[in-house]
Amino acid sequence: MRDLFPQKTAHEVAARSGVQIRAAERWLAGTRAMGAEQLLGFIASDRGAEFLEALINGLPRNRRVIFWARLERAAKRALKEERIRTLADELEQLSLDDRPSIDTGR
Repeated sequence: MRDLFPQKTAHEVAARSGVQIRAAERWLAGTRAMGAEQLLGFIASDRGAEFLEALINGLPRNRRVIFWARLERAAKRALKEERIRTLADELEQLSLDDRPSIDTGR
């Protein structure tokens, strides 16, 4: 964290994770662990990708390689699933457009 925020580290971490500065100071001191909700908040922040990358790159090489490979597969899968949903929506719209109109004679 201090590499990402060399100045006012606790302030920066607190702002991005949605906690009080004192909580961030405890995390940085190692006396408390960051909760899952705060960790996700930090990861979703403007510096989250850098944080996650630094965290993963701190793993042993074999675990790091496995993580990045799984992440790449998950990203590809998510893109394909989104494309399938888009195509299904388009197909549904075409089906709706093909229905004959009912003339009520009015």
